[in-house]
This record gives sequence, structure tokens and C-alpha cells, in this order.
Amino acid sequence: LAFGIEYLVDPVGVLADCRRVLRKGGRVVVVTSQRYFPNKATGMWLFTNQQEHLELINAFFQYAAGYGKRKAYNITADGPNAGTYEPVFVVEATVT
Repeated sequence: LAFGIEYLVDPVGVLADCRRVLRKGGRVVVVTSQRYFPNKATGMWLFTNQQEHLELINAFFQYAAGYGKRKAYNITADGPNAGTYEPVFVVEATVT
């Protein structure tokens, strides 16, 4: 789910469906950043910061059930203008 979980009305349901169609050991990868359309993102997303977004995604996986321990990665671009790049994070979960 690349740059879209913030727009889902039922993210837990979507992750439960992902689990349903994946085999044991299958992975779901969620990519997110601070850049989103405020008029389309869910209210919960609008009033939380990046750390809280990662915690929300973790909770979505928890409530969807059937996933093992989640891993989060900061994949923000690095380079000469590193301070100007949009932070990008990945949360990965494996079906148990």
C-alpha cells in the first residue's frame, strides 16, 4: 500500500483482506510520508504526527490480526540536500 493508508476509511478491513489472500509468510508493505491531501485523509491522520502515524499503522495490523511482529524503516532519501527531502517510512508485516 504505497502512500494510501491515510485515505482508507477501513484500514483494518483492508489489512484483514490482505491477510486473507496471502499465504503464511506473505508480506504486506505500507509506505507513508507526511505528504497527503488533507481534504481526503481521514480525521485520525490529520491530527497526528509522523511517529503517531507509524503507531496507527502498527495498530491497524494488530487489529487486523494474523500478522507477526511489524518492522518499520526510515527510507528518506539521503544526499546533498538531505534536509529538504520528504520523510518516507515503510512498515512491513508478515502473515503468521
